[in-house]
Amino acid sequence: MNGGKKLFIGLNYVGDRYMDRALDAMQVKNHSRTGSMRNSLRTLLIAAVIVSILLALGAVAYAMGHIWSRGMRDRLDATEEQQQTMADKGMAKVFTEDEKNDSMAVTSNGVTVKPLELVADENTALVSFAIDGFSLKEGEEPGFENIIVYMGNDPGSRALNMSGSFSYEQERDGNGNFIGTPQFADESGRLEFVMTLSPSNHDDTLLGREIHVRFVNLCADTEKAAKTPVLNGEWDFDIKLPEKSSVREIRIGKSVEGTAFTMESAKITPLSIEIAYSVSGRVSMAGDDLGIPMFRGFVLKDGTRLFNIVNGGSSGYTDDSMTAAFSGSVLDRVIDPDEVAEIIVSRSMDNSKDIAGIPLS
Repeated sequence: MNGGKKLFIGLNYVGDRYMDRALDAMQVKNHSRTGSMRNSLRTLLIAAVIVSILLALGAVAYAMGHIWSRGMRDRLDATEEQQQTMADKGMAKVFTEDEKNDSMAVTSNGVTVKPLELVADENTALVSFAIDGFSLKEGEEPGFENIIVYMGNDPGSRALNMSGSFSYEQERDGNGNFIGTPQFADESGRLEFVMTLSPSNHDDTLLGREIHVRFVNLCADTEKAAKTPVLNGEWDFDIKLPEKSSVREIRIGKSVEGTAFTMESAKITPLSIEIAYSVSGRVSMAGDDLGIPMFRGFVLKDGTRLFNIVNGGSSGYTDDSMTAAFSGSVLDRVIDPDEVAEIIVSRSMDNSKDIAGIPLS
């Protein structure tokens, strides 16, 4: 057996007859050396195939390295190409690619928690964590008794807004209604928790900041609202946020018809949007409704309408004079800011169908 062919033992990528056909298609001019040249060509052909396969496998492995976990994909819809693009732009990090990932895993009372992915811009950060070694009984839902997240050195700081939940799968009936019980663990028993962070001050930024996360005590309850610790422990993490973002800043200056608000500008990233309004006239407010037009979606340049794509956010007035306001929203999918042609807002919190489209010049 020649040396070139030995490389293919056990791989079974290329059969003899396919290599022979390829060799027969090659022209060998010096017939007196056909045998030796054929063996040389055969070895070169095998080597070329090996290189092609290794390059292909390398490209796949590189791409697969950026594929997000099920928890992150559930929270933020993105194609594999979009996930790769986010990584290339420095806005996304898969911690399993980092050789130091194992050093980030924290084990307490037999349960190991470690970060999986981080996706962030200046206004929003999503961080996913894997929880291994914590078992649930049928019908139980996991939770943490307490989660502390802050920037800087003060654990009591309110510099960050945080929301989060455990990922799960659940069957649906023919009408799309959930049936059965949620399944939080995957086949290996792993749980995933995904948190969304934003600055409590909308003028602040997350870029380049270090966040501190502490999970305290695990719970297992049959009611989602309950929090009964069943396993004591603390899991602490220091995580550096990306220093880069990709943002499209647009000057608009168009009034939202039927309201006292003018959409002055917008900042759109693949993860979020922040709209700046000026206010002129009387604003109707009731309860939690501040009267500020809320973001609902986009119309893309190809005519595609992305409606009700919000996965959290905040709004408010910049000062007591109430002459300027903002509305920030986290998206439930990755978008290309350059493809946005129109911003859709609702004029009333109570009526999401009362909408207005604001074209972008």
